[in-house]
Amino acid sequence: QKLFGRKDDSKPTAANSSAELASTPAPAPAPPPKAPEPPKIRVWDSYGRLTEFSREDWRTKVLPLNFEAARDNPDTLVKIISSSLADGFIVECLNSARRLRTLDPKRGGLLLGVVMNGLQRFEEGQRILSETIQNHGEDGQILANLAQAYQGLEQESLAEETLWRALVLDPNLNQGFAWYLRMDRARGKEDDEALRRIAAIPGAWRAKIWLAKRALDTKNIEEGLQIYRESLSCAVKPYPADLLMEMSGHLANAGYLPEALQLVEPHFEPAVHGLQVGNNLIKIHFDLGQLDSAEKIIQRLHALKQSSWKEGLRYWEEEIIKARMAINSPMPPEEMAMSLQLIEGPVWLKADSPAIELFPPKEPGKGTVCFLGSSCEVATNSKRVQQQLSDAPTRLSQALPVFFAEQLEFSTEASARTLVPWLDSESSPFVFFGETWKDEEAATYARQVEKPCDYVVTVHLKSAVKPWSVQVRLIRTIDAQLLGTIEEPFPESAYSGLKELTRKILGLLEERAEIKPVERPAIYQVPNNQNFSYYLFGLEQLLTLRCAGMEGARSKTGPGGHDAIEGTLHLSLAEPQNICVRILLAQVLIAMKRAKPEILAQFKEKIRWHQTDHALPAPAHGVVQRLMDEAFAGV
Repeated sequence: QKLFGRKDDSKPTAANSSAELASTPAPAPAPPPKAPEPPKIRVWDSYGRLTEFSREDWRTKVLPLNFEAARDNPDTLVKIISSSLADGFIVECLNSARRLRTLDPKRGGLLLGVVMNGLQRFEEGQRILSETIQNHGEDGQILANLAQAYQGLEQESLAEETLWRALVLDPNLNQGFAWYLRMDRARGKEDDEALRRIAAIPGAWRAKIWLAKRALDTKNIEEGLQIYRESLSCAVKPYPADLLMEMSGHLANAGYLPEALQLVEPHFEPAVHGLQVGNNLIKIHFDLGQLDSAEKIIQRLHALKQSSWKEGLRYWEEEIIKARMAINSPMPPEEMAMSLQLIEGPVWLKADSPAIELFPPKEPGKGTVCFLGSSCEVATNSKRVQQQLSDAPTRLSQALPVFFAEQLEFSTEASARTLVPWLDSESSPFVFFGETWKDEEAATYARQVEKPCDYVVTVHLKSAVKPWSVQVRLIRTIDAQLLGTIEEPFPESAYSGLKELTRKILGLLEERAEIKPVERPAIYQVPNNQNFSYYLFGLEQLLTLRCAGMEGARSKTGPGGHDAIEGTLHLSLAEPQNICVRILLAQVLIAMKRAKPEILAQFKEKIRWHQTDHALPAPAHGVVQRLMDEAFAGV
């Protein structure tokens, strides 16, 4: 997604409160749209990898195994049944709810009653729930579901009486609260009357926050704030997530952003309130221009390692980067001080790395070839210097030279280098050009580095129109003589297409520059077609981190961090015996330690599992473990 620009349209709803209680007119009927595919069931494993199941596969293949594995564990059964009911798998829960009732009669009786109501077997639901109350005493949730059974049996007065008893015991039942208001509204009564009736019950905070919202709607902020404080005073700490979410949402939507922070943020506990409340606080800080405070909440949420929150947190990270770019206008071209960072050999195989001992040494004096990219044509009418987030073309314009360099390093006698244009700036440090490098400029830059190169290969991506294409120019540095050009379409299958393009580049170097081929070391393995785009993404991320960590570089931020580590970890899990990918992962961790050390601790346990579960053969395992130890030293 990062590399090829595939977009996820899902974005979190910021400062979103519960649905309004007042009804709205139904829109005019429209022609029925084509039925969308049912949403898939999404699950994450212990490494944070996402797997999606169709509802049918989940129903027939996964749920039965889950229920069977938990059949003697009531706590786990409660969780599985509850989540399955929320997903609409009612029939599938029946036998397990019956089993739970034998293990845990109270919770099992409640959930079995819920299942019976969901199946519209209201007589059985009423009987089971009544027996549960008789044996274990009245409970707000059980009474609310008993009221639903009575309603299904068309015993309306008994349903209303039972629902009220449920609210007296637990006035903050979400569904019961909304149901009671609908009942009053159906009788032509005002919502405020029912709200005040419920709010008078001891401990009733949910009705109070809606009364406070009514005050906000009439611009009576002082009354609203007073009622919000009362709602906090009658709730038990840690405060319920619904309470803080709705309070912050109401205030933010009404424009009272500082007041929302003052009331809610002191009580925010990420482990209790999660993204539900955190998202509102991030949005409020963002709208107030308090970007550092928004980032701190993001990091606190990241630290809990909840995979299902990643998309929402990634969205905010990118919004913050965009906001900072808008604040920090790009420097005028005449004030820009561009330099070129030099990467010797593969980006993941530094000369001082212990991993260097796993590869055969290079014989000196066999020629040096430098790759220079960071140029791409894009569809734009703008001719001015501008800042932007990395996108598919810019990422590829960085990744391709690095990939070609490692291919040359392991396939020929020559030594490979990569030159990366870098701006002396604390933001947007990478420089990208809309036109290919002039031969004279490229040759000059390749000669001026600490270890001058004999040849330079410029890599230019043409992405203004589809299909994209890649233009490669081979230039002799001593006289800037163009020795050959290759231009190939960038294929749908990056793996096969770049494999063929690499073959042509190496052939051109052999023919025009007398760079002799050698047999590749067996240890060097490029990830297969399915994983290749993730490999390119890992190369690009490590390049960014290494350049940001070089001496003299003012920008120390690098990318978001979590994506870089997680993406490379998942690639390594997909190819667990690929030594080069494991070294790449270790180097990403080491480079991230310099850029953003605070996030490494979130991955320490997963890396330990990976090293244990997928041990590499000796001596590679020991070498990689030394790199991992370096990354996590002091973490």
